[in-house]
This record gives sequence, C-alpha cells and structure tokens, in this order.
Amino acid sequence: MKRDTINYTLVGAVVVGALVLLLVGLALITGRAVASDDYFVRYRNVTGLRYGAPVFYQGYRIGQVGKVTPERSADGTRYRVALAIRRDWPIPQDSPARLQSSGLLADVSIGIREGTSRDMLKPGGELKAEEGGDIFAAMNELAGEVSTLTRTQISPLIRTLSQRVDSITGAIDQNAPAILDQTRGLLDRVNRASDSLNDLLKPENRAAVAGTLAEVRKLSAELHGTRETLDKALGELADIAKENRPEVRRSVQDLGSVLAALSSRMDVITHHLESSSRNLDEFSREIRAHPNRLILAPKADKLQEEPQ
Repeated sequence: MKRDTINYTLVGAVVVGALVLLLVGLALITGRAVASDDYFVRYRNVTGLRYGAPVFYQGYRIGQVGKVTPERSADGTRYRVALAIRRDWPIPQDSPARLQSSGLLADVSIGIREGTSRDMLKPGGELKAEEGGDIFAAMNELAGEVSTLTRTQISPLIRTLSQRVDSITGAIDQNAPAILDQTRGLLDRVNRASDSLNDLLKPENRAAVAGTLAEVRKLSAELHGTRETLDKALGELADIAKENRPEVRRSVQDLGSVLAALSSRMDVITHHLESSSRNLDEFSREIRAHPNRLILAPKADKLQEEPQ
C-alpha cells in the first residue's frame, strides 16, 4: 500500500512538470504580450498574406498583421490591412510598407523601410503601400507571354521556314541533273584548257616563252629609257620657254597688232578681192567665147563725147 502511494505521487509530479514545461514553451513561442498601437495600409494584392504575419522595421520585428478587410470602390478592390505595432516604436510619416518574402517558399510578411521625415506617424495612421513582387505570378505571366509568342510568332515562322526549305529542296531536286551536266561540262572544259596549257608549256616551247619574256623585259627597259629621254626633253622645253618668256610675250603682242591691222583693212581687202574675182570671171567668159582674142586684140570701143 505504501508503494502505491509513492507511485501515484511520482506520476502526479511528472504530470505537473509536463504542464509547466508546456506553459513555458507556449510562452516562449507566442512571446510576451506587449502594448501595441494599430496602423493600417492598403494593398491591391495580398496574395500569401495571413493573420499574424510578422511586421519588420528595417529587418527588426516590431509587430504583426491583424485583420485584412476588402474595400470595393469605383477604382477597384483594395485590401485594408491592420498592423499591430509596438507602442514604443515611432515611425516616420514617409516610411513605406512593402509586401516581402525572405525566401522562395517563405511566408509573406510586411517590411517597413525607415523614412526621412522628422514627423512621426500617429497611431491609427495610414502607411504608404508598396506592392510586393510575386515570383510565381511573374512566372505565370512570363509563361503566358511565351505561349502567346509561340502561338502567334514562332509557329508561323517555323511553318514558313518549312515551306521555304521544301521549296528550295524541290528546286534543287528538279534542277540537280542539269546542274550536274553543267558541272561535268565545266570540268571537261577545264581539263581541255589544262591540256592546252600543258601543250603550250612543253619543253620545246619553254625556250620560246622564255625568249618572249626576255624580249618583253628588254622592251620594258627600253621604254623606261625612252621615258627618261622624254622627261629630259620636256624639262629642256620648259627651261627654254622659261628663258624666252619675254620674247614669246612680245611675239604674241606683235601678232595681236598685226591681226588688229588686218582686221581694220579687211573691208578694203575684201572689196578688191571681190572686184578682182569679178574681172577674172569676165575675162574667162570672154576667152571661152572668143579664144582668138588671146592673139588679136579687139578694136577699142568708141566712146561718145558728152556735149559740154
């Protein structure tokens, strides 16, 4: 009987100790209650945000998320998120609150970035909201855009390329015999040209080709000498023209004077030439009509004297 009493006492002590440990663990897990003030922020998308999510200020936890209330208006639906923040923690008015996640599979939390304003936000005030990036939503949007691009651009491009490749392949298959025949003919002509070149460069013709090349080199050397002679002659002509430039200028001036004199006498000279030409025509006509007049001169015409 005594032993049973001792066993019950030990069992009771163990149970009491377990309850105490449980209460201590719950206290450590949930934390001690701290006086807090309510703030709020509005978001258009609160994917992954839940009640009790932590609120961080520059990475330091200062509170948790309270109630999330949807608000509908003409601009669309927005969500009013209540924040329970420590009462002894002042927040500048221009501090933004951003939805964030510390990892790919981590819960969504709210991170407050410290502002630069000297005025502190009063309890119950509204924080400036910054929408967070959802990697899964971004991946879904990217996948949709890739699907649209594949359906509207890549698939038609592949079909067009396939049609072009089929067309080119068909053209090649259709024209391959003609191309092969032309290639064979070209090779035959090349072979004939090669044979002709070999015939030209036979040992008995190489001496003639070498002699021709030697003559060409000799002619090139002679032309080089001729060019030097011509250069020298041109240089001498230039020197002569340079030395006799005043005489040449005077000759040109004299020639200009002569031409000017001839120009002034040109009317008289032309008149006499015309008169001489007329007399010569008259003389030729008389000789053709009366050849004997070259031997016998005709009698002179009687001139009537005019009365005075």
